[in-house]
Amino acid sequence: MPFSETVVGVHRRSLATGAGAVWRFREVPRQNISPSSQLDWMPASVPGFVHLDLLRQKAIPHPYTDLQERSVRWVDERDWEYEGVFYLECLPDGMAYLCFEGLDTVAEIELNGQPLGAVDNMFSPHEFEVRELLNCGTGEIGRNVLRVRFYSALRVGRERLRAWGESGNVTLPEHWFLWGPRAFVRKAQYMFGWDWGPELVSCGIWKDVRLLFVPIARLLHLQYQVLSLSEERAVVRFRAEVERNPQQSPHSLTLKVKMIGKNGTIVGQTEVPSGPRYVQASLDLTVENPQLWWPNGCADDRERGTSYRTEWMLECDGQTVDVACCQTGLRKIELVRQSDEYGESFEFLINGRKLFVKGANWIPASSFPEHLPSVNSSAKSNKVYSDKVYNLLRQAADAGVNMLRVWGGGLYESEQFYSLCDQFGILVWQDFPYACSYYPDTGEYEVKAIAEARAAVRRLRLHPSLALWCGNNENQQMHHDGWVGRSNLPVRFLGERLYEEILPKIVAEEDPDRPYWPGSPYGGENPNSEEMGDRHNWNVWHGAGDWVHYREDKGRFISEFGFASSCSLTCWERWLSSEMRWAHSPAVRWHDKTRKGYETYLGLIALHFPYPRQLEELVYYSQLNQAEALRCGIEHWRRSKQRCRGTLFWQWNDCWPVQSWSVIDYEGVPKAAYYAIKRAYAPLVISLFLEDNVLVAWIVQDSAKPLQGVLNVEICNFSGQVLLQRSYEVRVAADDAMEVGRFALDLSEAARRESFAWGYFEGTDGEHSEALILLCEPKDIVRADPGLEWELAGSDNLWTLALRSQRFAPYVWLRLGNGAHGRFSDNFFCLRPGEQKQVSLELEGVPVSEEVIRQLLHIRTF
Repeated sequence: MPFSETVVGVHRRSLATGAGAVWRFREVPRQNISPSSQLDWMPASVPGFVHLDLLRQKAIPHPYTDLQERSVRWVDERDWEYEGVFYLECLPDGMAYLCFEGLDTVAEIELNGQPLGAVDNMFSPHEFEVRELLNCGTGEIGRNVLRVRFYSALRVGRERLRAWGESGNVTLPEHWFLWGPRAFVRKAQYMFGWDWGPELVSCGIWKDVRLLFVPIARLLHLQYQVLSLSEERAVVRFRAEVERNPQQSPHSLTLKVKMIGKNGTIVGQTEVPSGPRYVQASLDLTVENPQLWWPNGCADDRERGTSYRTEWMLECDGQTVDVACCQTGLRKIELVRQSDEYGESFEFLINGRKLFVKGANWIPASSFPEHLPSVNSSAKSNKVYSDKVYNLLRQAADAGVNMLRVWGGGLYESEQFYSLCDQFGILVWQDFPYACSYYPDTGEYEVKAIAEARAAVRRLRLHPSLALWCGNNENQQMHHDGWVGRSNLPVRFLGERLYEEILPKIVAEEDPDRPYWPGSPYGGENPNSEEMGDRHNWNVWHGAGDWVHYREDKGRFISEFGFASSCSLTCWERWLSSEMRWAHSPAVRWHDKTRKGYETYLGLIALHFPYPRQLEELVYYSQLNQAEALRCGIEHWRRSKQRCRGTLFWQWNDCWPVQSWSVIDYEGVPKAAYYAIKRAYAPLVISLFLEDNVLVAWIVQDSAKPLQGVLNVEICNFSGQVLLQRSYEVRVAADDAMEVGRFALDLSEAARRESFAWGYFEGTDGEHSEALILLCEPKDIVRADPGLEWELAGSDNLWTLALRSQRFAPYVWLRLGNGAHGRFSDNFFCLRPGEQKQVSLELEGVPVSEEVIRQLLHIRTF
């Protein structure tokens, strides 16, 4: 890409593959090893990871297929080297920087044979001044060679772990998970393996590489603060750090800010102070009749995620020298903790309105962050990842989710992720990336933590969706409960300085308007208290086992709970060889990382559903069990909304094909639980459940106004005969839940095996909701052909499926075969006798005919 020799504004040039550089990689030569057994230079793709480059060269099998994860372990024990070649015909005036947006992780960099420095953090950008090192000219004179050598994060982590102990620091016996190599390497912790993810540590230039030329000045570290906010007026303060080129004579600089909204444009400007190389500039703008930013479900779709496009312009003598853009959301967020009759509250307020949080935990959408390894080596993996993130967040918004917790074993997510959360009105609970481990927190590790946190906060603070900074995942609970064994506990909580001193100080300095929370869970002497703070309920999955015990939990805010299930048949069919496609195959068992014991996992399914023996049964029964588990928990805590103010279930998505707690699998196929939480997170919910021989009926509503109407509850048999019926006049206060009624079931055991309870509410203002439950365990119901009929209508990618059942049809499962992808508006539902239901189907990919749809569509019931 040629440059003009005289440039006024900032110029950025990507050095990614296909955008300005040609890349190759190799295994770093090892001593005392035959050269013929080592991998020499091969073509590379940047951004990317070494596993993906090896996969493209067919040097390794796909680590996601069958048990191949084990066969690529050697990759993480090696050092790898990347080399990029680019050309410059001329060198613009001003400062020249080489910018790495992300390097994973321990690496040394050199340009044209000269060392630039060493880096040691996957999460932080790295920048080097390189003007004196660049070659420019025509042909080979302008040839530049950039090399990045990556050292094995596993080996480096082991070495640092040993060095820490040998230096006389507070330590504890080495533990494969809680005090191991990953604690000493600042990279995404899940890449070292988790109870839903593979061990693919990897390395690589995982984000873009750029040349940056700054002739006069540039914008750095943007920030805005809403100083005051009402329906009539908002005052917003904009700040920017400005870097001047110290080699230029002093220039008069102006900072302009333009806010563009539906009601017009507001513009302001200020002179940038003269002085040193780095200076701060700020200005205030007043917005009349501001449009407020609201989370999903708090306002109509026109207001959800409403923001102003904001343009920052740095000008010199009337010429623009740098430009930046962001979305400015006018909103106020508070984390309220007040003493009450239950202990201490934990509640989010948005623009002064109480919010019941309905959300989930988010993990990286691939084992190789921001890149999805594809069977088709020619696929543009970062584009595939981008589409996947969009689909996952769109599905979250469609399901009524208003918050996602970016979990601490992952990473600070991509700009696309936060921008989409801004757009969809999905609040973000952001963990700092420390999880389930002790961490060194003094000396060089403290210095690294400060730099990482400051860079992350500065990058993300512009997003209105960002609601909370959280210090870590489960580290306080790990120490309190003695996960390493009481006899092995260190004399102090390693990592505590990070969560109690370093991180809150950075947040207070860089993002003072957002709340900080030391960890999750956290609150009281017991970090996992039921009286205060947020709480993780793993007592059910790891303890009691049966999900009915969720109803015993009295937490104030449940930030983790979940039940595992199989991924879809679509996922299995893509990633398993044909001989491994059975429920108990070694590969299927390998793709269960829950550490529960496979028979124990299946036994939890068999408490309520038939024991799965075929792969289709494993998918169907495990997913239905997970769906009922999440429904049980969510409805319980929503019924308790005077005490509990939110649920973030574990987990939204997957990073590879696996049996896990996700509700959307790696191939993007929603599980039964996705549709269950979509119903359970509706603004108005009828909640029916059994207590021994008593049917209990509740209404839960989130509206800011009272609800009035009639709730009808019926007991019907599978042929449609009404056996019992009750009607209740109800009035529910705003944002409240109430028990409407309960009545004993005067039915024999045999009658309960072929009966169901149905509740439906009709509000005086047109509100409607309904719910249905079985009166015995699903595995015990009387099964018979329900006489299910269906018709198909539509064209191209949009189709409508009309279903009708003569008898009760439990758990109707709609799916597409042969690897086809589509989105059903509803699934895994029960049809009452004679009920008619329409389900829309949005196909992905090229349009197909009705004949093809009929061939692809599979429908089954319980």
